Amino acid sequence: MEYKVDPEFEKEIESYCALPIKFDHFVDMPELSDGVVSLSCTLTKMTTPGIPGLPKVPGYYFNISTCNDGVCIGDINLRTGYNEELYYSGNTGYRIYEPYRGHGYAVRACRLLKPILKAHNMEKILITNAHDNHASVRVCEKLGAKFLRTVRVPQWHVLFRENGRDFQNIFEWSMDEVALP
Repeated sequence: MEYKVDPEFEKEIESYCALPIKFDHFVDMPELSDGVVSLSCTLTKMTTPGIPGLPKVPGYYFNISTCNDGVCIGDINLRTGYNEELYYSGNTGYRIYEPYRGHGYAVRACRLLKPILKAHNMEKILITNAHDNHASVRVCEKLGAKFLRTVRVPQWHVLFRENGRDFQNIFEWSMDEVALP
């Protein structure tokens, strides 16, 4: 049985999809660093949003490394644009390898994305996570992202089809609220 979306929630999705973005090319990014972690861009590509018929969105992919020894400790990506698929999967995804978790590296990596977001005139993005991913929820809280809601993932979405994910937390992160670590 397909889950019905209430009209207020539909308006929230429509409002998100209507946000402005500027994209005429990928931004050349030097290594981004805050003195503790650095991001090195490994790939830029138009990425499939996950819904047949929707246009692809520009994506940036980075390795996250420590500045003191250059060890790769994880990765982060940024999908620039707004559409219904990204409402559920978010504009960014991050992963810190297990031995390096608990040091705030994901928060630092997210903050380093700010110049790219500003270059594309993205005033806010969505960060989503599985409703039971407490570590990712803490990242969103440390960023100052606003919790919007927990939603049921639609059956058409790749998170449901390939990962069996039923519920997703939706956080809104405003670039006005971004502070340096």
